[in-house]
Amino acid sequence: MKNPLLVLGLVLAFSVSCVRELTLDPGEEPMVVVDCVLFDESPQTLRLFYSRPPAYSEMTPITEAEVELIDKTDGKTAGMFVHQEGREWTLDYSAVPEHEYRLEVRVPGHDLVYAEDTMPEVPGIWARTQSGEGFEKYGERFVGTVFDITTLPPYTWIYALNYNSEAGRHEIAEEICTDFPWVDNFNLTGDAYLPEVEPFEYPFDFLGPAKSYPCLEGTALHRRFLRLVAPDGFDREASWPFFIISGSFKGDYYRGNSSVHVSGRPGPEEGYIVCSSMSENYDRYLRDAMRLEQLQESSDMSSVYCRDNVHSNIVGGIGIFGARTQQLRQWNRGQVTIGD
Repeated sequence: MKNPLLVLGLVLAFSVSCVRELTLDPGEEPMVVVDCVLFDESPQTLRLFYSRPPAYSEMTPITEAEVELIDKTDGKTAGMFVHQEGREWTLDYSAVPEHEYRLEVRVPGHDLVYAEDTMPEVPGIWARTQSGEGFEKYGERFVGTVFDITTLPPYTWIYALNYNSEAGRHEIAEEICTDFPWVDNFNLTGDAYLPEVEPFEYPFDFLGPAKSYPCLEGTALHRRFLRLVAPDGFDREASWPFFIISGSFKGDYYRGNSSVHVSGRPGPEEGYIVCSSMSENYDRYLRDAMRLEQLQESSDMSSVYCRDNVHSNIVGGIGIFGARTQQLRQWNRGQVTIGD
């Protein structure tokens, strides 16, 4: 089963309850709404419901249907979704990166509802905590996490999940920034990064106060996500072999020091970085939904009515059938003595 922290991260990071929800004209038949994003770990989750007629305050769940996932690459059925409760359907299956899928939904009294999408490749972004050796770019006293790129799929998103010890859950960091030069600026906050200033912990407290990632000071902050948009022909070695990120990262994060890649999963009460590769359909949907959310000045995307403004690839209905893969990466807060 999928790690519950991953599920929580998905819910918090991509609240896609706004799938072109419609308020219908009087006499108009409700439309089938499909909300499904394939993931490279089991289980898969799908939400199925009717668009809202004017006489109702909520959308009606669809509980009677046949929902089939087809692996077009292998030429066979991957499985049938099973209704759980309310709008939720699940399928015990891990989608395969770079495979093409077709979703078919058969609801009594409606024509076939279907969509197709392809699982993206897994992003090759690795983290290592650097301490003592330093980098020429950041100075010999640099301490923190650097990210190396081995593969960068076309639609790569990065965000951070803080661990809230009082609430007992992970929560998405509201602000994030990077020195990677090719980042989509569609979600800039208008503010700039100010490093945290805090004392070194024992036994290094004699060094006095320190800044976290001072080399990012003044860098533009993005709301929640970094969407990397490297140009065609991007050569990671020649152009940008590594980069750093920081933001409103609160709570405990990885504290180890290592000059090699950190491949272990973060601890259950540790914040971490998520590097996710999206399908083109899901990438377009997320950008549309976030732009609309910003315009509406709403933090609850389920309250946004987006009749014609959010991308949908559902034939015979509305909503989204997308796909994503991801990697979890540890991050070290890092400290550099002020004045060095």
